[in-house]
Amino acid sequence: MTRLSLKKASRPGSEPGRNRIWMIMLAICAGGALVSMDSVIIGVALPFVSDSFAMSATEYAWVGSSYLLGCACLMPVWEPVSEVLGKKSVMLAGLGLFLVGSLISACARNSMILIMGRAIQGIGEGAFTVVTNVSMADLFTIRERGLYIAMYSGVSCMGAAFGPLLGGVLTKYANWRWCFWINLPVCAVALVLLIVGYQGAGSGSDWSKLRTVDWLGMLLITGGTLLLLLGLQSGGSTTWQSARTLTLLLGGIAALATFAVEQTQVRHPIVPLALFRARSSAACLGVCASHGVTYIGCIFYLPVYLSLVLDLDAFAVGCWTLVIAVPTIVAGICAALVIQRTQRVRTLIIVAAAALALGTGLFIGLAVKISVWRLVVSQLSAAMGISPLFQAPLMGLQTSISHADIPRAYGFYVFLRTLSSAISLTLGQVVLQSALEARTRALVAQGVPTETAHSLSHDVTIILSFSGSAEQVHALRTSMARSLDRVWMMYTAFAILGVVGSVCISNNPLVEDEDPQCDAHSPETELRVL
Repeated sequence: MTRLSLKKASRPGSEPGRNRIWMIMLAICAGGALVSMDSVIIGVALPFVSDSFAMSATEYAWVGSSYLLGCACLMPVWEPVSEVLGKKSVMLAGLGLFLVGSLISACARNSMILIMGRAIQGIGEGAFTVVTNVSMADLFTIRERGLYIAMYSGVSCMGAAFGPLLGGVLTKYANWRWCFWINLPVCAVALVLLIVGYQGAGSGSDWSKLRTVDWLGMLLITGGTLLLLLGLQSGGSTTWQSARTLTLLLGGIAALATFAVEQTQVRHPIVPLALFRARSSAACLGVCASHGVTYIGCIFYLPVYLSLVLDLDAFAVGCWTLVIAVPTIVAGICAALVIQRTQRVRTLIIVAAAALALGTGLFIGLAVKISVWRLVVSQLSAAMGISPLFQAPLMGLQTSISHADIPRAYGFYVFLRTLSSAISLTLGQVVLQSALEARTRALVAQGVPTETAHSLSHDVTIILSFSGSAEQVHALRTSMARSLDRVWMMYTAFAILGVVGSVCISNNPLVEDEDPQCDAHSPETELRVL
């Protein structure tokens, strides 16, 4: 057992002027609100975006997955790059990429361009978030940092909480493209504030930092994951025995197997194998992966139920998602207070994991006719689990490993959660598509036109434009509800695995360390909320 070091900071060489500090904080908060909002705002608008582009089920899932995969694939690179080029340069590049991705998404004329824009947004989000974490430790003393991190986290939480409502308002009363247009002026202001206010510069000579990046490993895990996801989607939309599906799946498995071997040979692996040698640290990572799969599924597929099964408009969908979004903020604050006062990290993780499992379990069986109490209780329960599990497993992980492993453990923890979320949306799409295909004959037997029944598994938003009889529409919505049950069952299974993992975490205490140096990767400096 090792201690979790709560370390104090030493101030950098010179103190920024107070005006410049506020410029930097305004830029950081604006960027944080944008990236948090964009991770959830598309969920409300996507059914209506899909309808306008006549998206396939595969394209529908990739609008979300491309953002998360783009964020994850280069995540290990940004910190060493910032040591060479400077943190300011990388933060500007991150915001610039996010702006370009938003512009491409707003102007997209087909689904592929939209997916490309989302991927660029994700790459920019990853760069901005990773380097912002490190910059906060450089800019402020330990006494100041709490205030500024609280400001950043609060604004980010508000972006995540009210993003769905804003997306609903923009989609209903303007156009879904405004979910992306709105990013441009905020990004532009943040860029100007960073350029004027942030005077940090890179060393320009420490190119050796780039040699610490496992470039081959990054290529293998990203490429292998991409091939595997494409293979899963190909099997769900065609047949599992087709040459294309088998080639993609076997190629992905081979790349990931090569990655696993490669990680044992490199000096600075993306996956620190030492983390898996102790039961408690491995369990914390298991909870992290389970949480990454489950929470994004709730955010992504709940609007699908609200819009396609209950036939709510975008504004109503945004209002309903506040039921899960706002309590998530409250739960995060309560979790922080519980840890501070009781230091019972393990207990908190178990309770939160159980609440998330209960919430996803209650989503199973949601019907065509709205059940207000069940929809409210399920979202509240899920919210009580989602927020604490962003930070608590990381703290549990750090109590189970040596201090030397903490920086890479932090990096891998965030990388694992983001990658798990990207995989999650593809798994959900494959399960939903398979369930809808299995119900095709039943739909035809209920009088739904054969072409419509067959098209539903490939274009779920066909429900929005279908103009058949009331009985036929009801049959389509019922089929969608029962197929979503399979999706919720899958996410509940992953949530239960998280509960099992939480029980395996050791009950190690949090002990304060008086080391005067600051660890930029400590939990106090992790700023990413969603």
